[in-house]
Order: sequence, then C-alpha cells, then structure tokens
Amino acid sequence: MGIDKYYTISSATGSGTGEILDDIVRDFPTTDYKDPFEGLPKITIARSSKRREIYNDQCIA
Repeated sequence: MGIDKYYTISSATGSGTGEILDDIVRDFPTTDYKDPFEGLPKITIARSSKRREIYNDQCIA
C-alpha cells in the first residue's frame, strides 16, 4: 500500500500526536541556534490589582 507506519490519532483528545510529530521532526536538519537576546537581562513585570512589582533575573522584588 505504500505506507510503512500507521498512526492512531484521537480528534477528541489529541492523543497520538506526539508520536507522529516525533517522526516528522526526526528528519529535519539540525542547525545551531544562537539566542539573539543572550547576555541581556531578563525582566518580568508582574501586575496585580493592588500593586506592580518588577522582577529581574536575580529575583529581586
């Protein structure tokens, strides 16, 4: 029939998608990825209804 492997995928729960995605990306070429933001500080602004706090990568509140 021309199909070597069958994949059972549930349309209701999405189960089985991991196996097919693993097989799809297995043949992708690997490339070296360089993070364009490497070396920059990581900052998160978390807002609540009472106050605003700024956290950086040293976890200073």
